[in-house]
Amino acid sequence: MTNSHSKVDSTTADEGTLNTLYAASFTHLLSAVVLMQSTLGLVTKQCGGESTKVVSTLQFMASSSAASELLLNPLLGTLSDRIGRKNALTLVPIISLLCRYSVLKNPGSMKALYASRIFASALLPAFFTLVSIVATDVYGQHPNRKVKFMKKEMRQGIVMAVGIVVGSILAGKLTAKSVVLPFKVSVMLSALTVMLIQFFCRETIAQKATKPLSLANFNPFSFLTLFTRQGLPKVESPPQLEPVAKRKARKNLRRLYITKALQSIPAFMPPDIPQMYCRSRFGWGPEQIGKYFAVIGVSSFLGHMVSPKFQAACGEHATLASHMAAFFGSTLQGMAFNSSMLYASVGFSMLGVGAPTRVGGAIAEIEGSQGTLMSYQQSAQANMVTVMKIVSSSLHGRLLKKGMAAKAEGTEWMIGLPYLANALIHILAQLAFSGVR
Repeated sequence: MTNSHSKVDSTTADEGTLNTLYAASFTHLLSAVVLMQSTLGLVTKQCGGESTKVVSTLQFMASSSAASELLLNPLLGTLSDRIGRKNALTLVPIISLLCRYSVLKNPGSMKALYASRIFASALLPAFFTLVSIVATDVYGQHPNRKVKFMKKEMRQGIVMAVGIVVGSILAGKLTAKSVVLPFKVSVMLSALTVMLIQFFCRETIAQKATKPLSLANFNPFSFLTLFTRQGLPKVESPPQLEPVAKRKARKNLRRLYITKALQSIPAFMPPDIPQMYCRSRFGWGPEQIGKYFAVIGVSSFLGHMVSPKFQAACGEHATLASHMAAFFGSTLQGMAFNSSMLYASVGFSMLGVGAPTRVGGAIAEIEGSQGTLMSYQQSAQANMVTVMKIVSSSLHGRLLKKGMAAKAEGTEWMIGLPYLANALIHILAQLAFSGVR
């Protein structure tokens, strides 16, 4: 009886740590979002205002940042097994703070700007991956883990949506005053993130469970195991499944991971692309762009709130409905000839936020039922998403450059090519998901 009571107390305390980490996720995200427009402003200044050069520079930064994630995700995951989750989480905002402080001290340095955009930006998703690993510590063996993980995804989605709203408004107002001022705010927010983790979080991995730091545990290409017949490493005594059930589970998982990979391309379009799009197509300034991103954040927040009811109303066709809503949203964004059409597209996109959550919940349920080591699964999945980020930044950057060149020659609609490509990808994601049985 004592052991049971102790276990409940421990779980409650760990859930309290997760709640604190949502607050830390907010401040850490905010420290990045406030720099959204100032980074573009500094790059534009360094490139002499030449649009093609600006897009190429930003595309290189985004691709390099995603490539850095490919190394950072497994490294931090492995490091957290050695030094503990709390210390690994603290390390992320400290490095981000140092990178952004270097820009603050020398805003004319492209080296400092590259370090901030590439490494500090790469650490943003790495932070969320570590939060997911903490969630697996808390819920990995929970009998109702699918619901727990879906609630965690929803809460983290709400945190990100609110962070984007607040950060976008701040970014517009601060950048309008000075392109350097957002870096001062970012440094302070990073410091606040460190304090939240250090003073209000507890360690969720037992000291006896920590593992030696070994290169054997560091594999930036671990995502490839998501698609193999053997799958991911399992716990010491995994559940024994019938061969037919096992094959079916692996087949479904491969389709789910393909769906997840495709969903990642439009989801992780670099924020520089919409900014350049709005500037070129509508002639918007920092505050107008900030308001637009704030509306996107509000719609994302509302989307996570109404998504459960929307999907319940759609029943077994919920994922199809979400993908189709995202398709119409991306199509409207790409074909928008005025700001009213652009804002109208946000409503459709709002209803499309539920599809990734359903796919993530299905993956967690199947992997968990097979006794998969969920911390390894989170790291491998994050690496897969990172690879798709590289694809996303390269694809969207090339399409935007092609669209801007076509616009200069009089074919204005082609500047929306990045969004029209997203519309097609949403259809492909649904086709991949439709094979899950």
